[in-house]
Amino acid sequence: MLHNKTDLFEHYCNIAELSAIKQHNYITALKKSEPELASKLSALLVNDSDLTQVFNQSILALTDSESVVNVGDNIANYQLTQSLGQGGMGQVFKAERNDGKIEQTVAIKFLHPLFQQYQSGQLLLQEAQALASLSHPNIASILDISETHDGNTFIVMEYIEGVTLDVYLQKNSLSIAQKLSLFNQVSDAVLEAHNHQIIHADIKPSNVLITSSGQAKLIDFGVMQVTEGLHNSAPKFVTAYLGAMTVNYASPEQLNGGKATIASDIYSLGSLLYFLLSGKGPFEEFDDTLAQKVERIMTQRPTSFAINESVIFKSDVIAILHKALSKKANERYRTVTDFISDINAFQQHQTLSVNANNSLFNTFKFIYRHRIISTALISVFMILLVAFFQINAKNELLLSEKHALENANKELKNTFTQLDKNISEAHLQSETIYLPDPNNLSSKQYIEMMMLMFDDYYFKSNHGAYTLVIDTLMEWLEAQKSIEPLSFHLAKYRKVLAVSGDSDNYESDREILGNILALKTPLNAAVLDLLRFKRFTIKLQQTHFIPLFIRLDKELVKSTLSIKELFSFHSAGGGIYADSDSEQAIYHYQKAYELAKRNTDEIKLWTFIATSIDYRTALINVKGFDDEQVVALTDELYKLIKQSNDKKLDTGKLSLILGIDLNHSMEHVADTLQKYDITFESAMNNATQSHPPILYIIGLYYASLGEYEKAIALHKKSMKQYVSDRGGEDPYLLFRVANMHLAAGDVVTGMRLIEQQILPQSAEHYELDTLGYFQTRTCKKLALIENSQRLKDLCFDGYSNVEKSLGEDGYWLKLAASGVVAWYTLQPANEAENDYVKLLESNFESNNNVNKMKYGTVLLRYYISRKDIDKAMYYQNEVAIATEADYGSVDAVIRYYHQIMVAEINLLQGDKASALVKLDSIKNKMCSLGDSNPNKVRYLELLNFLGQPDCINS
Repeated sequence: MLHNKTDLFEHYCNIAELSAIKQHNYITALKKSEPELASKLSALLVNDSDLTQVFNQSILALTDSESVVNVGDNIANYQLTQSLGQGGMGQVFKAERNDGKIEQTVAIKFLHPLFQQYQSGQLLLQEAQALASLSHPNIASILDISETHDGNTFIVMEYIEGVTLDVYLQKNSLSIAQKLSLFNQVSDAVLEAHNHQIIHADIKPSNVLITSSGQAKLIDFGVMQVTEGLHNSAPKFVTAYLGAMTVNYASPEQLNGGKATIASDIYSLGSLLYFLLSGKGPFEEFDDTLAQKVERIMTQRPTSFAINESVIFKSDVIAILHKALSKKANERYRTVTDFISDINAFQQHQTLSVNANNSLFNTFKFIYRHRIISTALISVFMILLVAFFQINAKNELLLSEKHALENANKELKNTFTQLDKNISEAHLQSETIYLPDPNNLSSKQYIEMMMLMFDDYYFKSNHGAYTLVIDTLMEWLEAQKSIEPLSFHLAKYRKVLAVSGDSDNYESDREILGNILALKTPLNAAVLDLLRFKRFTIKLQQTHFIPLFIRLDKELVKSTLSIKELFSFHSAGGGIYADSDSEQAIYHYQKAYELAKRNTDEIKLWTFIATSIDYRTALINVKGFDDEQVVALTDELYKLIKQSNDKKLDTGKLSLILGIDLNHSMEHVADTLQKYDITFESAMNNATQSHPPILYIIGLYYASLGEYEKAIALHKKSMKQYVSDRGGEDPYLLFRVANMHLAAGDVVTGMRLIEQQILPQSAEHYELDTLGYFQTRTCKKLALIENSQRLKDLCFDGYSNVEKSLGEDGYWLKLAASGVVAWYTLQPANEAENDYVKLLESNFESNNNVNKMKYGTVLLRYYISRKDIDKAMYYQNEVAIATEADYGSVDAVIRYYHQIMVAEINLLQGDKASALVKLDSIKNKMCSLGDSNPNKVRYLELLNFLGQPDCINS
């Protein structure tokens, strides 16, 4: 008798949960009509490992359409190149993009046609939507979701070059620590999903892929939980199979038909941990039928297992697993964070939440945990322990060691007290600095204390204090016979900071970072303090900082970090990726921002504000100023600032506020200066305001008004203060002074500084990109004053140096191109200019307001010189809009310069009357400027051309 392919599975589903006697009677009855089918059913009951094959055959039998995809098929913009596997839910293929636009390898997942038939693609759609809302290094990214021509839904996902966790463990001999590191990566991914209200519902080894670098990637989010929608529409054998497919790792409530929850994922994580440590799932060792296995999972506790490595406090592991694998959901860990906390406590030999009441056991763990502190401390602890058991001890030894411990504690207390006092006092620079005595501390404690003091003084800009601290520490380190290498490198990095300050010191940074990267021992949280200084120079990002951060990301156990350490980690990640990977930068800045926002008691308000600025800047670089998220974040920033209504602000806060203002608009700078009664006179005389960054920004404000003498005075004071603080000049501040002289038309003073100091020093001490930057900026200013060979050299050398150093980096090369276009503006038309103009015009609309003014003004002058009225009018309009947005109510001199160019467009149009009106409207301002001001010179030239009186004769 012929029977349908689905019969075997349907019969299996009918008897799977029956008692053995009833199963026997059922098969006996079936033998009378279909002996061959009865024989297969009997074999399947004995070994249900063939379920997947039987199910797949049944799937095809019930599918309305034989719409199966194969290797070689073209799907959308991809060609399927390799089958990556066929699981219970469907097929996954490796595919290559074939539309010729970009080379891209992806993974494409297709649902079994049967699920498509009963669910209309909703299963895959929900998985796609769940994945799309997640962004985490241990979660496979989703790229797209679509349908084939015959209606089969598929997901395009990140292709992960790796193997499943079970295969990875077979091929690699991992230590317990390495296995727990993998587990923590998976747990972090699940925690991220839970934070977005997403349940995985199918955590198991085959859903964890491990890359060649040892990174875990969790896949197949949400697939099992959304199958609940099939229960009312699909045949019984389909829903039965879904329960059977993942039985070894599913929670009891899932196997009982309940909905997946956070507790279900925690159970599955417990099963995964069991597998990692023993090589098998909790109940895989039993040769049960499916029904027997489900019954065992529902009613029994997993047996003890063998860990293939010697482990201290193995009972801790068993206690953790028993809690995670509790039959009742409310008896498991409440959150993944709680689960991870106990794992980390086990690794550090600390008290577990599940063993919190076992005082004697925890006492032994405490002693073991601190076994390497020092012989003296061990002696103290052992004496205390012996006293606990009422055994006589040597009282003299106890007293001696007690004194040693008290001295160390006293030294720490004194240092912290004095440090806090020093930082809190306004006259910090004149304070006597209290330094800890290394004889009263362990080497590790002394190094950590000194670096902590350095960091605090450094971020308070107390050059004298942090120089004293680091010099003392380096002298002590060099006198030691043996010092842990990482600590030495971290101290040496601070020594470089003390000497060079915020200026780049490429060679020293490269050497020290290279030494840290070369260390074979795992990096620790102390490296995070190094990243706080954010000296992420462009050239070192790819070669040193990104590799360093990747190592930290891999070697640090995030759940063991404090809130502040985790905040520092993500904040540094944002800065490191800021110039190379916008997506990663936004990811880490967002993490830091969210941490600060949730933990206002631990992250200070102004640190939160600084992080918000970084996050906002990263978003602007990708989405622009007008993006809703950027606008909302900007509004939040100003609300945060208003929380401090003090009329008097300390230097750090004022510097931060003005930095935010400058990042937003010059109008905001003007508002802050007015709010806090800051004038040229107060900035020159007030100690709080006499800080290089503050003086620099106030100088920019006065330069925007055309008051260059005040701007130069403020920048010179800023430079003088910097030299006093750092012991050397900052070439950027010196260049700003020179630039102000050129803006005012003082070409002799400006070019003397540039040609005799800035460019030679840059060529000798800095990378080509820095030299190119100075050359380009000088070229643009000088192009308003003269047309000479030195101008040409500056413009083209600047472009060449930037290109050599940074390649075709969009922002910097465009900045360099603006200088070349400024030179061509003064020359007859030449085909060679076209490439530079096109580069400058590319994606012009996506520029922020500052760059629109910067590039738009150059292009406006260029098209006026080429008598291209349409293009000139376009850039005139763009510059006017950007100027209004940035300067608002500020009486900025750039507005008047802009009107000069509008008058030139009027003249190109033959409209002298309009040109005269424009020039007359700006007469008072233009005539108030110095006679050498290049824009005033151009203004007078136009008046003369029109036969109008100049400033003296009007």
